[in-house]
Amino acid sequence: MAAVFSAAFLAGAPALAQTDEAMQILQGGQTQRIAPIGGELAMPTPEATPLSGTTPVSERPLTPFGSSLFEQQSLTARSQAINPGYRIAPGDQVQVAVWGAWEFAGTLTVDLQGNIFLPEIGPIQVAGLPNQGLDQAVRRGIARVFTGNVHSYTNLLTSQPISVFVTGAVMRPGRYAGARLDTLLYYLAAAGGINPRAGSYRHVSVLRGGRELARVDLYDFILNGRMPEIQFTDNDTVVVAPLGPTIEVHGDVRNSHIFEVAPEVTTGAQVMAVAGPNPSASHVAVSGLRDGQPYNAYVPLDQFAELRVRDGDNYTFQTDRVDQTIFVSVTGHAGGPSSFAVRRSARLGEVLNLIAIDPDRADLDAIYLRRKSAAERQARALEVSLQELQRSVLLTSSDTPSEAAIRVQEAQLVERFIGKARAVEPEGRVVLGNRQGHMDLRLEPEDEIVIPLRSDVILVSGEVRAPQSLLYVPGRSVREYIADAGGFTERGGDDMYVVQRLNGTVETTSNPELRPGDHLMILPEIDSKAGAVFKDIVEIIYRIAVSSGVVINILDDK
Repeated sequence: MAAVFSAAFLAGAPALAQTDEAMQILQGGQTQRIAPIGGELAMPTPEATPLSGTTPVSERPLTPFGSSLFEQQSLTARSQAINPGYRIAPGDQVQVAVWGAWEFAGTLTVDLQGNIFLPEIGPIQVAGLPNQGLDQAVRRGIARVFTGNVHSYTNLLTSQPISVFVTGAVMRPGRYAGARLDTLLYYLAAAGGINPRAGSYRHVSVLRGGRELARVDLYDFILNGRMPEIQFTDNDTVVVAPLGPTIEVHGDVRNSHIFEVAPEVTTGAQVMAVAGPNPSASHVAVSGLRDGQPYNAYVPLDQFAELRVRDGDNYTFQTDRVDQTIFVSVTGHAGGPSSFAVRRSARLGEVLNLIAIDPDRADLDAIYLRRKSAAERQARALEVSLQELQRSVLLTSSDTPSEAAIRVQEAQLVERFIGKARAVEPEGRVVLGNRQGHMDLRLEPEDEIVIPLRSDVILVSGEVRAPQSLLYVPGRSVREYIADAGGFTERGGDDMYVVQRLNGTVETTSNPELRPGDHLMILPEIDSKAGAVFKDIVEIIYRIAVSSGVVINILDDK
């Protein structure tokens, strides 16, 4: 929220740097009156490029700026204390105690002439005096008769209850009881608050005897904390004017609201001062009417600042910048920084030249990327497969009770499997192949360059009884590694293996030639008698293994 409220936004004057100076323009040099807003909104002189199509709107319905004031129950709380500046009025109760040469103690009521009457003293005029001046006035009255050895004490006990009419564009117009010191907000809240669809938060008048005592702009209170000090009297009237010209502000701003604006003179700069665009905002989509015709424009912030708004305009602040640099990270065996800020068009070879790599420990031929966009595509493809699997189970009909029971079991199996599958996050692995070709690969934001450490182990996982890493031994067969991992489970098969190489490539073969650093994944065996659902599940397990290096156990509920 803007710390300094623009006077031009309120009253159509040029923007001022200092709030006090701005409000002097609004108030016309007076203390309580605030200058009115009138007229129409006008379009600017800077040229804006028309944009075809519609302007995006906020997903959340906008509320008028200021409407939250009347969502607070505390506004309806009555004033309990009487402040020193309160001015005494007929009907108020005054406690008086006198001692010394003459004694008196009692509670006196201020009469219609504004006096309290003390025996042996007579009437003392107190109406219109501030509370803090009451005691001095009573002492002066006593001194007219007793010149010495008389002491007095006064206390204003209560103020006379009053009734104030609240009308205009409020939710429940009527007459409401209160106290002289109750605030304008109290009486507005008692009437249900300003009608958010029809009332103005910028033109609230207080009338006394048919004449305007004060005009209040609640925007000034919300943004600057200033409220004219009004001491109400019986039968005062609070009038909320109809809603004036408005604009809607959406998008990348701190204050997304409907704002009442000054006609002809309010500029985009003043709108931004109140709406508070976020630092990321760069452009504004403008939509409205010009000469009775739909109008759309898309302008940068500096051009928007010069625009003059019109009634009914819709402004959507957007982030539309192209960063000239991107961040990429490095994991694995590398010295130095783990993140780099590089130009947007940077190639992989340029970044690798910045990384300190020990070729004796790092496998330079096995470098690959993890890419966010690739992971998102893999996740979407997996989700489509899971939805198709779920649909096939739910839509399969049953002709007999036994088939129905089988369908129920299949559905339960599929639901457990889908829950596990959705918990797996694809890596988004980008295999680079030979070093000569991948040096010119263009990097994307948030790419992760993986530099594997040379390895002497084989990782065995999937449908084996004891998944683990085993020391690589040249010439050793796949069967021997599987035996050291506890052998196949009852669902494991040797028809086809999935091998993920250290450089990220994946091979599917029945007789793989294992190398140091390989990941050997054993998939479930597809039984010729197995149903179509089981075959679909195994196919999805294969896709997950390829994209994330994880083999899901079908029947294990853990």
